[in-house]
Amino acid sequence: MFILGPGSCVLLVPGLDAQGGGAPPLAAQGQQTLAFGDLLGGLARRIPPTDPADSGQFRVRLFQTTAQVSFLLPAALQRAGGGELPLSFGPGDAIFTRTGGGAGSVVFDPTVGTVISGDSTPGWSWIYIGGTVLPPTSARPGAYTGTIVLTLADLGN
Repeated sequence: MFILGPGSCVLLVPGLDAQGGGAPPLAAQGQQTLAFGDLLGGLARRIPPTDPADSGQFRVRLFQTTAQVSFLLPAALQRAGGGELPLSFGPGDAIFTRTGGGAGSVVFDPTVGTVISGDSTPGWSWIYIGGTVLPPTSARPGAYTGTIVLTLADLGN
């Protein structure tokens, strides 16, 4: 599992010896949090996965392997001391882009997930996630947070 957060980096690769050489076939790193910025009560704000400044971003390595991508998504952002802002995720809110971009991009629904494949090109590919926050008119000021968990399950070649 890979938890997206500031400066987070988690790597789980079953069967890889810590002393082994070479790059693991499956890896991920959280690079940027999904950020909704300042909000006004009653006005929804959507961040598309193509937003370079505010989309959530993971870099992933899929060297000659295939993986099932799934997310654990929060239903709402929570405020310490009480209060929440409902979230919505749906079709088109996530994109997988292979190393080099171009035709290797896959747009998908993060609530459903997708299967992605690496190729023989070494390097990092990217998963971008966006979403919509729906602040109620009664929302109290403050910092609201939530956690998005990305899971990559290695399906082999």
